[in-house]
Amino acid sequence: MNHDRDFTIQQQIRYRIDNALARGVWVVMIWLTVALLLCITTVGFATWAWGIGPRDQPVNLPEAVWLALTRSLDPGTFGVDEGPRFRIAGLVITLVGVLAVAAVIGLVSSAIDRRLDILRRGKSLVLEDGHTLILGASGKLSIVISELIEANRSKSRHPIVVLATEDKIALDELLQREIPERGTSKLVVRRGEPASLSDLRRVRPERAKAIIILRTEGPSGDAEVVKVAVAAVALRAGLPEIPIIAELEDPGTARALRQAMPGRVTTIVTKEAVARIAAQTARASGLGSVYQEILDFSGSEFYLKEVPESWVGRNFGEALTGSPDAMLVGILNRAGAAVLCPDFGQVIEADQRLVFIAEDDEALTLDDGLSDWSPTEQRSAVRGDDRIERTLLIGWNHVADRIAEEIDRHVAVGSTLNVLVNSEAEATECRESLEGLRNQELSVAVGNTVDRDDLIAQLAPARFDHVVILCTHSGMTPIESDARALLALMHVRNYLSEQEREFGVRKTNLVTEVMESQSVELAAIGRPDDFIVSQRLVSLMIAQLSENPSLKPVIQDVLDSHGAQIMMHAVEGYVEPGRTSCLALVEAVRSQGAVLIGWRVAEGRGRAEYLEGGIRVNPAKSEWVELSAEDSLIVLVRH
Repeated sequence: MNHDRDFTIQQQIRYRIDNALARGVWVVMIWLTVALLLCITTVGFATWAWGIGPRDQPVNLPEAVWLALTRSLDPGTFGVDEGPRFRIAGLVITLVGVLAVAAVIGLVSSAIDRRLDILRRGKSLVLEDGHTLILGASGKLSIVISELIEANRSKSRHPIVVLATEDKIALDELLQREIPERGTSKLVVRRGEPASLSDLRRVRPERAKAIIILRTEGPSGDAEVVKVAVAAVALRAGLPEIPIIAELEDPGTARALRQAMPGRVTTIVTKEAVARIAAQTARASGLGSVYQEILDFSGSEFYLKEVPESWVGRNFGEALTGSPDAMLVGILNRAGAAVLCPDFGQVIEADQRLVFIAEDDEALTLDDGLSDWSPTEQRSAVRGDDRIERTLLIGWNHVADRIAEEIDRHVAVGSTLNVLVNSEAEATECRESLEGLRNQELSVAVGNTVDRDDLIAQLAPARFDHVVILCTHSGMTPIESDARALLALMHVRNYLSEQEREFGVRKTNLVTEVMESQSVELAAIGRPDDFIVSQRLVSLMIAQLSENPSLKPVIQDVLDSHGAQIMMHAVEGYVEPGRTSCLALVEAVRSQGAVLIGWRVAEGRGRAEYLEGGIRVNPAKSEWVELSAEDSLIVLVRH
């Protein structure tokens, strides 16, 4: 049965034209070109057959076709024609030519607009090689990019490619506002679904030097990360392994992803990292700046160094004094596991690697000869830091239990933990989550965590050693959550300042968690010693691992609850106050089983080479410092 008879010829022609237009601009242009040539040929043949030439005189066929062609392309030629019949023929072919040229111009303009729209929407192919590929966008994006730019300043050109579902124009404007200076790096943004193989192919993961997968906000964030990781690994099947760093929230999902792709994907669990850092920084004012210093790419950070031949067979304690401009902190063994602050009698072997804190890998020099030292000279174990402490936790979220448990590991029996929550439901969850505390006595109160009276009711009865303010992770936008955390912070700061003016020096460590990077700057105003825990530190770790994947076991050991700890100890626990050299401090700290990282001194406040609060990380062994009884040494210990 011929169904074409059910439609008119006009409908069939229109249908075929629609299909042709849908196939693209070039198909239509080919059709127009063919139609114009047919028209030119037809008019030329007619003028030759009927003897219609200039002044109505006959012309040969090639000349007739040429006259038709020139009049179709140049309407001005038609105005000087002579002869009524020739003018009519010229008018016909000129009108056809004008319509055809107008159609071509419209099609070309449409094609250009369509191409520009594709570029604006970020749908074009990326032709970069050796780029760092970031899949997904979150509040960490600008921080990660900034760190990658800083890490690659010494390179002549370093491309960074971002593939995210956000609008490209809006994302470009955001990144331009937050990262105006980009050094030698080139930033390319594309829009698409990172888990889509077709979209992922456009950013060429097979040519990337590292891939970073950022978790987006929402309950399905971890699931999206898993899908993106599977897609990225699939497109790199059979190719050499590169760092693939995936950010997740659930430890179980992270473990399952590592087991499914052994050796291919490195996971960063935000919850564990934030809890570990928040707990450690809560117990010692200034430690947050130390973590930030060694995790970012400005200043000093971790480096790995091959063991020099002259060091083989010497013990770790001897090697502590063997680097004039860097601090030896650990060993990476032949199995790839890092042990920071190992046993000082451990013999260094040729197939190991040494872990240093240094300003620059190229400037990291090692002495050929090491001074003799025996572990028997280690007079006593490192001074214990466990003591009875009072901690106030304001707010409750999914990392609160981890923070409380982390603090519980490092305080003495008889310590107390007071928690102020917003509802009875949170109070019930808090009691159930923290029923396993061993060293702290738990007290939970229900109130308003941004109400000054409720906050003072918790702060007034006794002086707290540590106050930790947490933001709400569910039921609010990041802006709303940060606003409440900032309000609580201002109330607590005002109260502590009043107490300081009335009773003397303030001794309470204050740590606040916020979600957005802009909130960090607001919270830090006025009290640089109050550490602000944010996603920034997680972003720094992600950037570090993408550039130096071999540092993964080192960072894991720092963040592991049972690994090495960065602590601040009183100067008098190691040396007498007074003027001394860094080398002498290294030896004094070594004698008690700890590794010196730096110091915190009152005289360092405001000096260019010091961090906020008078903190100095990785001083040269030849550097001298004046120490008072109120100053502290920053050490790495392993209990």
